[in-house]
Amino acid sequence: MSRAYKVEVEAKGICAQELVRVMTGFLWTDVWSTESHGLAYFSGEGCLSGGQSEAEAHEEIYAALKAINSKTLVCSRWICMEDLPRSEYGDRLH
Repeated sequence: MSRAYKVEVEAKGICAQELVRVMTGFLWTDVWSTESHGLAYFSGEGCLSGGQSEAEAHEEIYAALKAINSKTLVCSRWICMEDLPRSEYGDRLH
């Protein structure tokens, strides 16, 4: 079973192009990426499957970025897009 996620990654010690290459290599869709003040940012969407946890996916990304530069610092944020709380306002249309 796969779960849809939004992931945000910040990295210090690599450029945004390298971060995007790693993330798209793990099949995350690049929604937004940039580089500012020495930090590379990536925001993307994708799925975790086969029971993979967010922590396990982070470790894969972390290892791939560390292979590029062993001094890279990496932080990731995971948002599961399934069963999010929601509010609805207005008229009922059905």
